[in-house]
Order: sequence, then C-alpha cells, then structure tokens
Amino acid sequence: MSVTFSLEALPTGTFHAMCDEVPIVTGVTSYEAALEAVTAHQATCAECAMYRPFVRADVDVDEDRFSVNVSNVNARDLLFALDLPHDEDLSGHEDGAAFLARVLVALGTERDDAALPERQGRDLPGMPFSGPWTIDCARPAGYITTRLEELHAVALEAARLGRSVGWS
Repeated sequence: MSVTFSLEALPTGTFHAMCDEVPIVTGVTSYEAALEAVTAHQATCAECAMYRPFVRADVDVDEDRFSVNVSNVNARDLLFALDLPHDEDLSGHEDGAAFLARVLVALGTERDDAALPERQGRDLPGMPFSGPWTIDCARPAGYITTRLEELHAVALEAARLGRSVGWS
C-alpha cells in the first residue's frame, strides 16, 4: 500500500484516452466521444485485451510533477515530521500555504534521518497491527529529507495557485 501527496488539480473540460501509454484520442470535449474512440480502437488493437484502454479527464496541472508517492510506513513518518495526524487513516488535505509552512518547519527541524534496515515478521515494533506477515522495506539515510524537499515543490505550487494539497 502507498500514500500519494498531490496538488489539487482542476478539470479542464476535455478528456483523453490511452492504450498502453499510447494516445488513442486527446482533447475531446466529452467523455462519450472519448469512449467512442476507445471502442473503435479496440477493434484494431491486440494490446487492448492485455492493457485495457482508459479514458481520463484532463486537468490543469502536471500530476506527475506535483505528486509524491511513498509507502504507508514512510507516509506515517512524513506526516509525523509535518506535525499532521499519522494514525491508521493516512488521508487528509490542507490549504497549500499552510502545508508549505509545515514543510518549511519540517525541513528546518533536526531529526534522525538515518538509514533503516529491512524488517520482516509478525508483530513488528512500531506497527499498528499484528498477525499477518509484514515486510517493512529498508530506506536510505536522508530519505525523509529528500521526500520533504519533493513535498516543498508540491506545496509551493499549491500555495502559488491557491490550491490545497491532499494525501491518501
């Protein structure tokens, strides 16, 4: 499981359809028109059975550039560093300017950001549950600081646009 921190994106009113990273149609103004293009494409594409084409609404920001994806364990540590609730929910949102302030404080705060070894087993210390086999992957030294720097870019853009930052 993972958590993605992202900038609030607004729909542009257009749609695109893709098949295995290849555009089928872009910039159409209705979902139905994009679906029609997908149907026509599927009749001629062997890849569609394996990769299943999709239709998606276009948004006004580069979602790949303004998002940070981390594991649930790392999300808890980031939320802790940002002084945000880090319980089992691991989802929320905050105004971009307020989130930017949290990121700046976290970046300016001394913390133990040492490497963590891989852990495997049941009932691992610090895990909020017990029972199933758990694998907690290793993380390099400086990982939290690196992710905070990435979140800084997300928060800066959110504040500039007057948008929120969400995570789930």
